[in-house]
Amino acid sequence: MKSSRVIIIIVLLLLVFGGFSGWQYAHRRIYRELQAVERVMGTHPDSALSLLRKISSPDRLHGRNRAYYALLLTQAYYKNYLPVTDDSLIRIAADYYASGSDSLRKSQSYFYLAQVYRDLGDRRRSLDCFHRAGLSAEGCRDYKYLGLLYYHWGCLLQEEKPYSEGLSKFWISDFYKRLLGDTASRVYSLTEMGWSYILLEKYDSAYHCLSEGLELENRYDRNPYKLSVLHHRLAICYYLNGKYREALYHLNKETWEEGSAPRRRADLMKGRSFSGLQQLDSARYYIERIRQEDDLDAMLEYNLMSSRLCRQEGNFRQALAYHEQYSLYVDSLTHRRENERVMQWQKKYDYSLVRNENMRLKTESQQKDIVTLVCIIVLLLLVPVFYAVYLRFKRRKESFLRRQHQLMEANIQSLQAKDSELLRIRQELASKERKWRESVFLSDPLVKHIDTFVQLSLLDKDRLFSSYKLSGADWDHLISLLNSCHNNYVSRLQSEFPGLKEIEISICCLLRMHIKNRDICYLLGISDDALKKRKYRIKTDKLHLRDAEISLEDFLCSY
Repeated sequence: MKSSRVIIIIVLLLLVFGGFSGWQYAHRRIYRELQAVERVMGTHPDSALSLLRKISSPDRLHGRNRAYYALLLTQAYYKNYLPVTDDSLIRIAADYYASGSDSLRKSQSYFYLAQVYRDLGDRRRSLDCFHRAGLSAEGCRDYKYLGLLYYHWGCLLQEEKPYSEGLSKFWISDFYKRLLGDTASRVYSLTEMGWSYILLEKYDSAYHCLSEGLELENRYDRNPYKLSVLHHRLAICYYLNGKYREALYHLNKETWEEGSAPRRRADLMKGRSFSGLQQLDSARYYIERIRQEDDLDAMLEYNLMSSRLCRQEGNFRQALAYHEQYSLYVDSLTHRRENERVMQWQKKYDYSLVRNENMRLKTESQQKDIVTLVCIIVLLLLVPVFYAVYLRFKRRKESFLRRQHQLMEANIQSLQAKDSELLRIRQELASKERKWRESVFLSDPLVKHIDTFVQLSLLDKDRLFSSYKLSGADWDHLISLLNSCHNNYVSRLQSEFPGLKEIEISICCLLRMHIKNRDICYLLGISDDALKKRKYRIKTDKLHLRDAEISLEDFLCSY
């Protein structure tokens, strides 16, 4: 009894150790797969997203793998320009890395959490997460990530209008990009730095940053979109500084598509520049181009600029009419923005409801997991007890079964002898029945009549075939005889192959009786070619025998 308990404990320990080792191996394998995904994320984000989606059962990941997967999946969504509708995924990574020592992934978690909050319209929480990401990134050597972090942080600060703080983040971003030697990314930083200087009314500094960005873009990348943005902001800088001709020069360098929003902004700036140069006809031409009845912002600018042009022309009555239209569009735009603000608050409220529901479901899931774990532990503890009871019951049952077995062996031997004798008798009866059926079939007058005809010579067959031709009654008798002596042969054929005609049934019966083709032609009164065509049609169309290795005669004889 003690030895069995020791064996049970050893087996349980081995099972626990084996399960833990397997779990550790799977955990490390998934972690290596996630590291491979991170290596291709920068150059091929679409491939990284595809690899992440191929990971089986991501909802079953735990701990480090779960947080790592959540971080990489959110990063892949943003790099592939896919929308992220809530923070439930990246929150997993942020909560895990918040108390860890991995500063880079901790900072990345807060960075992408800030991006999610920014897209959801929660600017306060987004700025807080950017601040945490910056604090967590202290001492980090990944200059590419640091440049990206401070660039997006500066963009959000610029939108919230602390322009000087946003400008400081752009300077830090540009510093890391210079260390990295990333010219293409530097152009983005210089563009936003120039815009911040414009908003701060420091036009000389804005001109310096935008000119440097334009020079780098012309030298290396020559991207039409970035060149147009730089020219447009330089034009704004010159316009605000009163240099209208220089502004027009840069506006003419822009390459926006006709009818697009950037093209309308460029036309508006051209209209303002020509107005500053007192070239009112040219200004009127470009102001008319921005007129869009379905765009409130465009109509707002159109009426405002038209009112100013009419005042310059001395047409004050028309200027007042345009100004009244401008006031109406201001009211409409204010009403629309109020509606958008209400919709944002509604969206935040709905989001909070969804988040609370997710927290409730998560709590319920954790409770279920705890109950399941307790049940498993109880079952593991009860297994040795049940096994001991089972062994005691098994010993008692074995002694009883041993006695029963001895009694049953004698009965089995006698039954086996009787079964063998019964089988032998059945075989003899089956053999005798087959012989009897064959004798009955062969002794039938009609069969003898057909055999007599088969034994005749060819001359006698040609001379006497009309007297041996079978009548309808003969065929009915032959079919009845085949059914009775060969296990309902004809009935089975008609049931399984209902498309067989009467003459085709007759051919099948004669082939089953091993009658040769020439004799079948005499008995049925048909030609040899007609018989061949009938046989081919029976085989392929009626019996569906596509296999060339089996003949029609073999199939009918074995059917």
